[in-house]
Amino acid sequence: MLGVTLDTNIYVSALEFGGVGASLLGMARAGMFRIDVSDAILDELLTVLRDDFRRDGYRLHFGREKITNMANRVVPRQRLDISRKTRTTTAFWSARSRRNPTFAALAITATCES
Repeated sequence: MLGVTLDTNIYVSALEFGGVGASLLGMARAGMFRIDVSDAILDELLTVLRDDFRRDGYRLHFGREKITNMANRVVPRQRLDISRKTRTTTAFWSARSRRNPTFAALAITATCES
């Protein structure tokens, strides 16, 4: 099964606004792909939800549970250092199936040293 790592903004979109982010989570629950998530992504998500969206501890706990219950927890083998001057290229991945005709696009960002 295809494993996909979603950026924090996809989770924020799903939990706060619905729309494409929620559709992606639904597609993963339906078995169209597997979501891989690390503790670093979960920590960033909770920080954004707490600081930018004023979520309280109760809502943060259940947001984290919602993600961890449907995702495959991973531990990255390598950490990228993008603190230097970088060049970013964005590509798009799309998913569509007969069971769920919803179209969704993920922005996949590759960062390279310049």
